[in-house]
Amino acid sequence: MRCRYNLRGLSIVSCCPECATPVRATLLAVVDPRASELRPIHSPWLTSVGVVVWGTAATGAALLAVVTHVYSLGLLPPVDWLTIWSGGAAGIWVLVLTVLSGLGAAAFIRPHAGIETAKVWSAVAGVAGYIPIAACVWWLNARGSLVEDSPLRMQAPQGAAAAVWLLLCGLVAGVLMCLRPNARLLVARSLLMRSGRVDRQTMRGMASVSLVIAAGLLIGVLSGVWDVPVMDTAETVGAMVVLVGWLLFLIGLIGVTVDCWRLRPVIAQAPLSLSDLLDPARAESPRPSRMWSRSP
Repeated sequence: MRCRYNLRGLSIVSCCPECATPVRATLLAVVDPRASELRPIHSPWLTSVGVVVWGTAATGAALLAVVTHVYSLGLLPPVDWLTIWSGGAAGIWVLVLTVLSGLGAAAFIRPHAGIETAKVWSAVAGVAGYIPIAACVWWLNARGSLVEDSPLRMQAPQGAAAAVWLLLCGLVAGVLMCLRPNARLLVARSLLMRSGRVDRQTMRGMASVSLVIAAGLLIGVLSGVWDVPVMDTAETVGAMVVLVGWLLFLIGLIGVTVDCWRLRPVIAQAPLSLSDLLDPARAESPRPSRMWSRSP
């Protein structure tokens, strides 16, 4: 912040070896150079719960859909509750978890003051995007296409089911990109209030993977429409792309959920002021906001 020395590799509790400015003061200046402190969150408890529900419910819906599909293929040993759920109950729970994820996403709309209007409306669009997503899940479940025409099968869905799956992939990518700006603002708080380490953002990568899955689906759809010998190979390639894409998407979802749980206590803590960071006596005080700076 003062001498432009490269601080990479230094601890968050150390000082610059060139000018002795605390590293935490530089981090604060980078996150919000126009404010004396991180802006307080309007409803810390509701925001932290909303962020956790958003990530956890989305991951639960995806995992439940995959487990039910794998069971329907006979790849898992017989289990009574899975047998019952494979008849449609699982699809209902996937829909419920999708709606819960959308409700939790409302925490990203305007968690604190000072957020640019464009980012606020972007988050609003992301939350609104859950409405057509839930409609797609409901339609697929009602038609039995959530399992029977799942893109995880080696044979791509055709007709209306294929169109809905493609639309669903596009909607998921759009929602992730709309929520990402404000999600990054909340992650920036952990840069100061934890150990200085922030996990790599995966929302953009997950959006890209959603489009890759859509591309694999489209290849499978075209292979079913065009009766050309080369399309047999294309169908196999498309199926493999979908399978790899699903795996990467699930890994990304799990990573986002872990980050949401890590952010929960950070969001609920009081903001750090510049005087807190620069005053050594205050830096060692037992305020709740210091708890995470001492964690490994």
